[in-house]
Amino acid sequence: MSNTKPKQKKPRLKPSKRMKKRYVLFFVDRRVKKAYFERAFLRHVFSLYGARAFKEIAPKVIELHSSGLGILRCSRQGLERIERAFGSFEGIEQNVRAKILVESGTIKSLRKRMQAKHLNGFAL
Repeated sequence: MSNTKPKQKKPRLKPSKRMKKRYVLFFVDRRVKKAYFERAFLRHVFSLYGARAFKEIAPKVIELHSSGLGILRCSRQGLERIERAFGSFEGIEQNVRAKILVESGTIKSLRKRMQAKHLNGFAL
């Protein structure tokens, strides 16, 4: 017999207490790996706003495709700061620029728009 305690589930947050998220469809003008772009962009956001605001913004790169289209998630309160960060972002080594195309409250609708951009042969 083991003396381990049964695992207790974390209490679920009410929907009104959860972070309100926004999703941003963006375009990167050069072919870069997701890990490189994510690291460089998140460092840029952190350097602009500091640790406390970075935590409130909660940015996360969800996807980045070889076509240059990507999806970023952030908090609803941090959306304006993310827009400013994209405006001033130029990458570090590869002089990479990024531009916001569309914002949405759901990732499903953003993926539909992303598919439409792929099919239309989108280019910046």
